Amino acid sequence: MNRPGNSDRPGGGASRPGDWRREERERRKRGEPSAIQPAQRPEVDLPRRPLSLVGAVVTMVIQGVALLVAAGIYVYTGLTGAGSSLGSLVGLALMFLLMSASMFGIANGLWKYRRWARPAAVAWNILLLFFAWSVRPGVFSESGDYMFWGPLILGIEMLVLMFLPATLRAYDEGLRRQDEAAQRGA
Repeated sequence: MNRPGNSDRPGGGASRPGDWRREERERRKRGEPSAIQPAQRPEVDLPRRPLSLVGAVVTMVIQGVALLVAAGIYVYTGLTGAGSSLGSLVGLALMFLLMSASMFGIANGLWKYRRWARPAAVAWNILLLFFAWSVRPGVFSESGDYMFWGPLILGIEMLVLMFLPATLRAYDEGLRRQDEAAQRGA
């Protein structure tokens, strides 16, 4: 006997955890949207990307590649025994891989005019400037100029590119078009 609130399966009873797969299959059979996957974003005609935004995306990709190279150097140093501890060097390499993936994700978000990408890029590059200041020549080492000039130049370049009027106008227009498309699709 099936009482209200019981399922149609033999023996009745409430839904068990894990029944979401069965419910999802039934939704698909009925042609309903998925309950576990987000709805597709509506197609949006994004504005043309100004050279300043393209430059910002390229700068984020360069930063991601630099972090990948650093991770590779840490792994190589650990495997050849030239470093202090294999465990700490592998840990650093994993951290740099994660940061590199973040840089590639931010670059992708900037390219697609995602709302979260602009503040993430600005925050990262401000942190990059703090890092450059902390390793300036004479503080960390006498020969560590590349550790100072690389982050300093890329950080300043990125911040300037992000706040150029052409970038701000295009980004605001891209966000406006995405918001309008989302409201039409909702």
